[in-house]
Amino acid sequence: PFRNRGRITDLINSGKLFADIGLAPLDPARDRVMICGSPAMLRDAVDLLASAGFAEGSSHAAGSYVIERAFVG
Repeated sequence: PFRNRGRITDLINSGKLFADIGLAPLDPARDRVMICGSPAMLRDAVDLLASAGFAEGSSHAAGSYVIERAFVG
């Protein structure tokens, strides 16, 4: 057991991640996110970011998050 454990998306949703590190929750006006992981993790993270107002970026348009699609499972 360790005091910092759990799915990152659950820790972000609950606010525990930010309370533990002493920072404000993610805000698309000031934060940029890069996510990488399994297809299920990416779906959860994209849903979380979209519900918080983040927009996916691409090589053609800047956004507030990007996805590294290199997972080989």
